[in-house]
Order: sequence, then C-alpha cells, then structure tokens
Amino acid sequence: IKLQQLINNFIWKIAYTFYNYPIGFCENKNKFDLFFKNFERHLEVSPEIIHMATTNFDNLLYQKCIESKLMDSRKGKFIDGFSKGWHCNKDLIFDEANLELKQDEKLGWYLHLHGSPLFVCKSADSEIIKIKQYDLDFLNKLNKEGLEEYKPQIVLNSFNMKKFDIDMSPILREYFRYFKKALHNSNKLLLFGYGGYDSHINNLIQEKINLNSHIFEIFIVEYEDPTKTNEQRLKFWADTLGKNIKLHRFSSILDFDFQNQPWV
Repeated sequence: IKLQQLINNFIWKIAYTFYNYPIGFCENKNKFDLFFKNFERHLEVSPEIIHMATTNFDNLLYQKCIESKLMDSRKGKFIDGFSKGWHCNKDLIFDEANLELKQDEKLGWYLHLHGSPLFVCKSADSEIIKIKQYDLDFLNKLNKEGLEEYKPQIVLNSFNMKKFDIDMSPILREYFRYFKKALHNSNKLLLFGYGGYDSHINNLIQEKINLNSHIFEIFIVEYEDPTKTNEQRLKFWADTLGKNIKLHRFSSILDFDFQNQPWV
C-alpha cells in the first residue's frame, strides 16, 4: 500500500470514530432535544434564509436534521449539494449545481466546511459520493480494508494547513466558496461553540466585517469557562474578528434560546 493510501486510511478512521461516537455522549440528551426543537421553531418563523456551516465531524446535529426532515432533498430547509446520480444507483453524488437556489426557493446551505467521513472520492471517475448512513457493510469494509479506491474528503490537519486541504478537495472548495457567499448575503452571524482558531474562517469573517461593518452583527455563544472573564473573552474575539461582537456565555451552550435571545 502506498504511503498516501495509509495516510488516507488513518485520516478517515479518525474522522469516522468522531462521527460514529454514540449520540448518548451528549451530557443531557433530553436537553439537546429541547434545544434542537427550539432551533426548528426558529427556522419555521424566521422570515430570513438561514445557512448553516459546521466544522465538526460528529453526527449529533446532522442526524437530527435528517430525522426532522430539515434535510430532505429540496423539500426541507437545508441542501448540501448531493443528489442521486443520472445512473440512478444508490450513490448520492455531489454537484455544485445542486447548491444553486432556484427562483423563490427559501433553502439554506448546510456546509460541512471540514468535510465528513461520509464523503469520499472515487479514484476511477473523481465523483464525490456520500455514503448512506445505514450502509454499514460499506462503512465496515472501508474501516477494515482501507480506502484503496476512495479518497476521503476531510480536513484533519494543523491550523495553518487546513486551507490547503480545502483547496485540494473539489467539494470542500465549493463549500468554502458558498460559505463566503452566505456571509456576504447575511447581516447576522451566530458562532456557536466555535473556538476561533481557524484563520481561514476568521479571514472570511473579517472580510465581511470590513465591507459591511455598520450592518453586520456577530453573536458568539460559548461555554463560560470560569478561568476566563467576560473582558478577557471579549478582547480575544475583538483581536480575532474585530468589532460588532456580542458575546453570550453559558454554563451549557444548550441553554441558548433561539427565540428569546437578543440576536433575533
């Protein structure tokens, strides 16, 4: 096996471990369910199109979006660029054209900025396919035998190399481009549980702030670390992103209320 294949196998297995971690790891599953229902209600009443970008590999949020039909082809609230291929086999195939919004469509983009273990590229034809969650035989085969015929579309690297990984992936390159488009079409940004250390993401946000600082608001929801004061955290975010920062700290970020917080 070539060195690159070994690296691909290793990266995919790490990401798959995060993705396949039991949903029960959530400290309070009932609390998360209530949090998600609150998010759903906000989507229903919001007059604006809401886009969602994630850097996580885990399945917690993604699974809930599928179960609740928020991701249901073009009948839900979010699209991710995948659809059945022309040959009508079981593979869901990525096509950037699937992210384009038709006239009067009120759909948001669900953008996996750092990829997913479900996304692999077939070496033979370069198609990006999404493995179906229930296709456990295929997942187990990949986990045991490796990825000789497939290349994972995943960012798992040091901070200064993440943008390089994105640029090398056809799907992640498009997701990043659409993230930039979503930012430029928005007047609010909610950063939820984001550490603030990904310079490629920060640079896009700073670019938006420089263009529209007078109308662009940033709301940051984070864990209330008792070792850090509000002043210290505000300074960190001001140094990282700039002005117009509104910080909300919680002992559990699941306490954030989409309906009643000042960001609405």
